[in-house]
Amino acid sequence: MGTADVEINVLNRSDFQPLSFVRHILASAPAFDGLVLDGSVGARGWYSDLLAAGFLTRRHDCPPIVIADCTWKRGNGWIDRSACRAGIRFVDDPRITYCVLSTREKKMFPRTWKVESQRVRFTPWPYTIDASELSRPISNTGGVFSGGDSLRDYGSLLQISGALPTPVTVATRLHPPRGFSPPGNLTLGPVAHDRFMECMRQATVVVVPIQGGLERSAGQQTYLNAMALGKPVVVTDTPGATDYVEDGITGLIVPPGDAEALRGALEWVLDEANREAVQTMAARAKDAARGRFTPTLYANRLLEIVKDAVGHR
Repeated sequence: MGTADVEINVLNRSDFQPLSFVRHILASAPAFDGLVLDGSVGARGWYSDLLAAGFLTRRHDCPPIVIADCTWKRGNGWIDRSACRAGIRFVDDPRITYCVLSTREKKMFPRTWKVESQRVRFTPWPYTIDASELSRPISNTGGVFSGGDSLRDYGSLLQISGALPTPVTVATRLHPPRGFSPPGNLTLGPVAHDRFMECMRQATVVVVPIQGGLERSAGQQTYLNAMALGKPVVVTDTPGATDYVEDGITGLIVPPGDAEALRGALEWVLDEANREAVQTMAARAKDAARGRFTPTLYANRLLEIVKDAVGHR
């Protein structure tokens, strides 16, 4: 079932300030059969989508609501956790379906947030680079590339970077551990988006090291974009990794925080003797990303969930 038989209205979020967005949703939502909101809009956006959902569920004319990208985590202290629990109580309602980005989250989310498991759905995240970006030339001479800020753990990569026989680029705003002395082959620091993508296109291998012990997924956008470009990827075994990467087939998965395992994986990819196997892995990664994790498939999956929710009103 596709989108041809459904009328879809998409709001341009840049046209609204957060509170005007909430007011617009409250005014227009009852005219629609279903509503998709963005669960990833946080404090910078005044949690506008979640506010809209919470206010709507207090009305009898609220349509079924699908909240996408519910990559949420509880705070560290009791105050933060209490605030998170209060927030979910404000939002939650039988008319709401939550979409998460990994099968592990699908299991953990109902326990963490005390919602019914049948209202939690797994919607695989897509690569996000456009067709023009995908068509640009690439090379594999740039060495190791890693980048991003969200829930990253660069400690192991920084620890082994000097021992790798290639340049290592880490594009992040995060600061290195105190006292860390960068080796000569390491470039560390934030870059503009265009430079980030250029580094990815030139990379020999892309590494996405995520913190261990998480209750939510992270990093999919980076490694799926790399896979769509035909890059070999090394990711840490955190929520979501095995949903997107087949270890040894479309990439390599290593334990989080394990510097030796990470070094072994990178040395295998960089070893000229493994060139054919690495190229085969990268080609499979490209096919997987462009075949199974496309923006169109993601949108269609959300639409299917909306249709299912509307059908059970």
